[in-house]
Amino acid sequence: GANRLASNSVTEAAFFGAVAAQHALSELPSGDVVTEGMPTWQSGTAVRSKDEVLVAHHWEEVRRLMWNLVGIARSAERLLMAKRRIELIQQEIHKYYWHYFVTMDLLELRNIALVAEVMIASALKREESRGSHYRLDFPGLAPLSPALPPASPPQQP
Repeated sequence: GANRLASNSVTEAAFFGAVAAQHALSELPSGDVVTEGMPTWQSGTAVRSKDEVLVAHHWEEVRRLMWNLVGIARSAERLLMAKRRIELIQQEIHKYYWHYFVTMDLLELRNIALVAEVMIASALKREESRGSHYRLDFPGLAPLSPALPPASPPQQP
């Protein structure tokens, strides 16, 4: 999954994002910029962080726990451990987000922690081994649902 995301999916997302943006702009009356109803950013009582190593530390921690606990070989025990740790990291990110100025690194960390949370939740629901992801506690394939028949091979011309 990560290799596909690093190649095709990122390119497709960038391309279709640009197409969507061009379409949205073409729908605006010429020269108009949409700012109505958009309040000016207020930083409240946030201050500049004097210890930005915390963001880098959490980023590295998310990367390592996803590799070690949510990688190719998974188990409920590993996934639940990763889930608890991601929840704690997200609490720390939330606190950091409201106390310090927002940076691109912090936004990236917040986003990867959210993606990690979704991946862990999905992996916990899949109680089978399929494709390149092996569940140590569910080594076999689950039966296919009657609502989702197996895909037919493409027809040769």
